[in-house]
Amino acid sequence: MPHTSPYRRRSRGAFLLVAEPARYPAARPRLLMLALLLASLGLAVAAGQPRSAPAAPASVPTSAFSPPADVAAPPIMRKLVRGDVSRPEVALTFDDGPNPATTRLLLALLRMYRARATFFLIGDSVRQRPELVRAMVADGHAIGNHTARHARLLPLETEQVREEIAGCDAALRRCGVVTRLFRPPGGRYDDRILDVVNAAGLTLVQWTVNPGDYTRPGADVIADRVLDQTTNGSIVLLHDGCEQTLTALPRILHTLAERGYRCVTVDEMLERAGGGADRGW
Repeated sequence: MPHTSPYRRRSRGAFLLVAEPARYPAARPRLLMLALLLASLGLAVAAGQPRSAPAAPASVPTSAFSPPADVAAPPIMRKLVRGDVSRPEVALTFDDGPNPATTRLLLALLRMYRARATFFLIGDSVRQRPELVRAMVADGHAIGNHTARHARLLPLETEQVREEIAGCDAALRRCGVVTRLFRPPGGRYDDRILDVVNAAGLTLVQWTVNPGDYTRPGADVIADRVLDQTTNGSIVLLHDGCEQTLTALPRILHTLAERGYRCVTVDEMLERAGGGADRGW
C-alpha cells in the first residue's frame, strides 16, 4: 500500500491531522556506534559529494537573531504547507529538539552534506540546551517555535495557547533567536489557534511528506517514504531524537542531491512565496 501524508479531515472549520508525533525517551547506547559510523562515513562523503549540493553559508545569518527594536517584523503568511512547485527545492524539518543525545550527530550529518534544515524546537528543551540552539544557528539552519511544553493545543483555552507560544518564544530569545515560524504539536489546529499564531507574528508551517519516523518503522522505510513522496517544494516532517532518522539521513541527503534537489530552510521558502497569503491548501 503506498505511503501518504497524514489523513486530513475538516470539521466546523477545524483542520485536524491524525498522526501525532511522539516525544522520545533518551537515546540508547548504540548511538555511540552510530557516531563512529558517521565519523568514518565523513571521509567517503567528502570525496563523493555530488556537485549539485549547495554550499554552506560562511557565517551565521543575521536574520536568525533578534532585530533592532525599530526594524519592522518580516511579512508572514497565515500558513505554509509547501514551497514553490516550479523550483527543485526541499525543506527538511526536524521537530521536538534540541535533543542532547542526537542533535549534534544530526547537525554533523547536515554539515557533511552541506544541507540546511529547519528545526521546530520545544521551549523547555531550549532552556536546558541553549548551546545546541546556537549550534543550529551557527550552521545556517532556521529555527521554529514548537510550543513551550509540546502541549496539544486544541483542548486548551485561548490564553493557554498564547502562553505555550510565548513560552517557547521567550526561551528562543534568551538564545538570541527570533523566529516567524510555528508548528503545532501533531500538526493539529483550528481557526482559533491559527488566529492566535498569526496575531503573534508567526506563520503556521505544516508539511507534505510524513514518513512516520516517530513510529520507528526502520531506517530503510523512512528513506523510501521520503524519496518516493518528495517533489518540488516539498516540506518533509522528521524528528530530532529518532535514531532511525539519523541512519536514514545519509541516503536521503545523497539521493536528493543526485536528483538535483536543493535543501533549503522554510524561511527561504517563505521569502519566495512573498508573504501575505495561504500556500498549499
